Parts: sequence; structure tokens; C-alpha cells
Amino acid sequence: MQDLMKRFIENTRLENRGITIIKDESKEKFIPYSLVYESALRYLKVFHEYGICKGNELLFQTENIEQFIYTFWACQMGSITAVPIDIGENNENVEKIFRILKSLSNPFYLAHEETFNVLLKYKKNYEEEMKLLENRHIFYEKVISNTIAETFDINKHDHDYISLIQYSSGSTGVPKGIPILYTSLSTHVNALAKREAVTDNDKMLNWAPLSHNLGLISVHVVGTFCATNQYLMPKQLFVRNPLIWMRKASEYKVTMIYAPNFGFKYLLTHYKTVQNEKWDLSNIRVAFNGAEPINYKLCTEFVDTLQRHGLHKNVIYPAYGCSEATSVISIPEVGKELKKYFVDRRYLNIGKQVVLCDNTEKNATAFVSVGEPVDNCEVRVCDENNNILADFSIGYLQVRGENVIKEYYNNASATKESFVGDGWFNTGDLCFRDGNSVIITGRAKEIIFINGQNYYPMDIERVVEEADERLAGRIACCGIFSDDIQTDKIYFFLESSEYSFDEFSILSSKILNRVTDSLGLYVEMVIPVKKLEKTQSGKIQRLKMEKQFLAGEYDDLLGLYNIKKDSSDLDEADVESSILNIWKNVLNNANIKSDDNFFDLGGSSSLLILLTTKIEEKYPDSVSAIDIFEAPTVKELSELIVDRINK
Repeated sequence: MQDLMKRFIENTRLENRGITIIKDESKEKFIPYSLVYESALRYLKVFHEYGICKGNELLFQTENIEQFIYTFWACQMGSITAVPIDIGENNENVEKIFRILKSLSNPFYLAHEETFNVLLKYKKNYEEEMKLLENRHIFYEKVISNTIAETFDINKHDHDYISLIQYSSGSTGVPKGIPILYTSLSTHVNALAKREAVTDNDKMLNWAPLSHNLGLISVHVVGTFCATNQYLMPKQLFVRNPLIWMRKASEYKVTMIYAPNFGFKYLLTHYKTVQNEKWDLSNIRVAFNGAEPINYKLCTEFVDTLQRHGLHKNVIYPAYGCSEATSVISIPEVGKELKKYFVDRRYLNIGKQVVLCDNTEKNATAFVSVGEPVDNCEVRVCDENNNILADFSIGYLQVRGENVIKEYYNNASATKESFVGDGWFNTGDLCFRDGNSVIITGRAKEIIFINGQNYYPMDIERVVEEADERLAGRIACCGIFSDDIQTDKIYFFLESSEYSFDEFSILSSKILNRVTDSLGLYVEMVIPVKKLEKTQSGKIQRLKMEKQFLAGEYDDLLGLYNIKKDSSDLDEADVESSILNIWKNVLNNANIKSDDNFFDLGGSSSLLILLTTKIEEKYPDSVSAIDIFEAPTVKELSELIVDRINK
């Protein structure tokens, strides 16, 4: 194994190797590795002047890629623990900063003066934390102006320290600090470079934030270790103009690109609007897809669409990892064909074997292999009692190894919850194995339970997105437990800021009908939101939105929807469709027709009460149990409801 810092120092002597920062379509800056080294030493000089040394954590915030890189490497050379945090000025982001400060042992804070002033606005609410920062904050303006470099002796570099602390993206409660030891980082970077077959001839292009392990470790640190030429752009630039991603890949003859699912989808959406792009993507050997569950259909669509630009067939490189494992847990060998599995979604239960099926079957859903564990990393699949399961059995993915942390930082309760003994960490993700291959199926905490059956929200979302491409990337499916029926109810969150009320209603109906027709399930409500909650890597934060919904944070939007809904007459066809869906859900029968009689279908007194309750939730003060005796079919009952409400 080669030491990370020794390789870093060696690579600073290479000419024409370094980092190109893409600021916009025409504005770029090349930084040779030698300048990264010199600048990091100037930063370190200032850190030492402020008393920052081994044993200190440096929490820093900057949107400037160049400053971020210098700060990170200065910390590594000074054996200082780097704690990168995203910039955010809303209450939630600021509060997270203070929670993180409170969880650290001996912190300093580095940011631009403007960013620090945002914190000052909250001084009254966080007096203790602000007092801590009184003599422990540094402005980038001071660091940048320094022209004197620190001295550095690689032979005296200390390996016994926490290199990096990454914080979970959760927004409430005590933050989970993930401490990455320098030795773990160095070992893991060696393993990734080996598995990805990275050489100094490779060229990496990335827009994932450096504050996330995908951008920082899998791209930047691995790239620096291997002396590749790196091309880095801010995420905001990609969001504004995703086509620049492929334009730069073509211009620089890039060999490796990186993105989560939503990045590939986002590019394809915008690609459809242009016809004259003359890209040459034939140099790309790896399209790294990670940071969120892999969508097989999207992977094939991306390759098929861009093959006209020379993109190779077996270029998609699905990966799986988590911050607790430094970065990556499993990835396939480069150049292998995407390995897919079609399974019957009805049998995706913990402890049970998956049922493989043909992709043409109604209940088929597709998953892809995320390869085999990287070197120095073990995985196993277990049930709720940590019993190891056989191949092709659904269970919890657990992992241990030199890249896996042993505990959360200063958080004993979180450690106890997630570590199961003997070094094994429970990722919280569900999967099955095929030999050494790992196939991720979903997140355990996000699984929806209805009448004893497990449903995967991502699977339901994929079914819905097939109905209308406008829904792709704009929906989130969640299960919220109901005390009344002792099971989960399905809710959808739909980004609605670009849609009129009528458009929202049409899309909502498509969601309702698609889920019922394809899966035989009833959707309780489609909730309009301005924007889906996502992590920096693009992963949907379903649990966060559930909590926000239950806390009433979407009541204003729902109120607007209801006001508009009440302001116009009900359409009989819409009501009939809604009532039909309610019947299907209550009677657990997806084959009900509008002229079927409720009592002939097995409707009991208890089901009658439940049916009435659910209809009342949708159409308040519209029906009673007696009405269903008089109008026992969907069609008759719908006519009754429309007549009463429209009067």
C-alpha cells in the first residue's frame, strides 16, 4: 500500500498535471499540483498562527472549489481534522452548524466574513456556541492574503489522527459525525484506485460537491493520489446548464465521469431540447453512477441516447457506498456488462428469497448489481436478529473493514443503534447477494408496509414515472403509518411550482390511477411541494418530508389546493375514479369495476365504516353509511356525491 501523503508530495513534482476549475462555459482556471501543495502550506501557516494543530477540528464553509482544496490538504499536512460543511443561509442550515459545533471536541471555524455574519444573526439563540467561536473563527480573507508558506517534512507527518469528519445530511436531532482516520482514508484510496484501474493518463470530470464523499474522496483524493488531470465544476453550474457536462467531457477527452442517478436523468431531459450537439464521448471509459440507488432503465437510456456521440455500451459503472465506509463499499470490475435482475416485487420481504422472473411480467421490477466489495472490506446480509442469510435472500446489508468507522463521533446512542458487534455496521439498506455480487433493493426505514406486504418507494416511483415523463425526478413516494387501520398509507410528494392548479390535478390523477392500475394500491394523497427535499448528492430525503408533513409544514400548500378545489364544481368522472380507488383499497381488490355492488364484493359492517370514513376524508360531509345501502355501486355513489356537493 502506498501512503496518501507521500504520493501527494511526489505528484506535486509532475508537470502539466493538476486541476482545472470550470467556472462557466468559457472561464476556467488550471491549478498544477505543485501550486495546490504551495497554497496548502500557506493556509497551514495561518492555521498554526491561530493555534490550530493536531487535536483540533476545523469546521469550514466555502463555495470556492480552489479554497476548499487548499483547506483540505492543509489539514492533511498539519494532521488537523477537516470538517467540511455546505453553505446555507436558511434557519435549518444555520441550526445544523450550531448542532455540529456543539458535537465537536475542540473546534475552530473557517469561512468568509459574509458567511460568519449570517451566524451572528442567531447569536441570541446560540449564545454558548457563539461564545465558543469568539476567539476561534478565521476568515478566508485573512488566509488568502498570506504569502508565507509553512515548512513541511513528510518524514515527520503524523498518521495517527482523524483525517476527516463527515456529517450526515439529517436536519433534526443530534448530528451523526462520521470520523475517517487518516490510515483508513489512505487504505481506501489505494483500494479504489486499484478497482477502478486509475492511471495518470486518466482525466476526471466531476460536478458533485466536494463536501460529499463522492466528490471529495472518490474523485478528488483518488485523482490526486493517481496524478490524473481533474476537471471540477460547481454543482450550481451543472444545474443551470447540464449540457456543459458533456461538452467539457468532449472538449477535454475525459475518461471518467461521475454523477448520481438524478444527474444522468437531468442531462437527458435537457438533451431532448437540442439537436446540434457534436460531442465526441468515445474517450469515456467509466460513467460512475453512485450516491443513490441505481435505476437500470435510466442507465440503459443514458447509454442508448448518447451512443450517437461515441459513448461505449459498457460504460456505466454502478457503485454502492456510504460515508461510514469512507466512500465505496462495492463496485464491479471496469468494463463489465451491467448485470441486471428482474424480480417479482410481491416477494421482496426480509428473510425471504427473491423470485426471479421475466422482464415482461406485470409484477417485474429491475435491480442492478453494484459489484463486489472493494479490498479490505467485508459484507454480509442478515435478518433482524443478525443471522446471516443465504444468497438471493432479502436482508440488511452489514459491512466491516479497514474503511469502516468503529463509532460515530461523540455520539454513543447513534453508535449503539447502528453497530451490531464485532466491528459490523448495519447500513440500514436492504439487499440480496449473488455470490460476491451485491444487489441493493431499498432503504429499510423507507419501506412501506401495507397489509403485511413490503413495498419499495423507489419501485412505486418508477412505475409512476413511466406514465408521464414530466413526473421523472419530481415525485417522492412515502408510507405514513395510520393508527386507524394499523398499516401504512401511501403519500406522494409532487414538485408543483411549475404547474398550474389544473396541471397539478391532471398529474395527481395520473399518479393515483397508475399506482392503482399497476400495483393494486390506493394513494391517500398527492401533496404539492415547491421542491423535493434532497441531499447534496441528489438522494431524496423521504423521511424528512414525512416529518415535515406530519408537523404541518405543508398545510399552507394543501390549503391553497383545497380552496381552489372547492371553488369549482366536481367532475363526475374524477369523483368516480377517486371512489373506485378508495373501494379497491378498502376491499383490497384491484379488479373492482364501477358497477360492482359493495356487499356482493364482501363488504362487511366494519368495512362499511372504514369505507365511509375514507370517503369523508376525501369529500367531507358527502355520505353516510346509509347512503351506501341506497347507492351500493361506485357509479351510483359517485353520482350521489357529485349531486350533493355541487348543489
